[in-house]
Amino acid sequence: MENVNAKSADFRGSDVRGTRFTRTNLTNANLSNLQYQEVMYPTYFDNAIINYTNFTGNNSFKQKIYKEGYSEQFKSAIF
Repeated sequence: MENVNAKSADFRGSDVRGTRFTRTNLTNANLSNLQYQEVMYPTYFDNAIINYTNFTGNNSFKQKIYKEGYSEQFKSAIF
């Protein structure tokens, strides 16, 4: 899958395996949006590349994933 413009993408119920999320198209606000949508709607990120280097709150996003038990969906994601 090509890079996703997270500013306009709706990931609810989507399968985004292999998607590359980059700093260019994934803002702080969108990290929160992804976090919310992941909790509310199962979304699969196997092999997704989530590069959130230098994003504010990136640790809380990652910790939320594992704390809430979504690590299986993110097992192949690259953080």
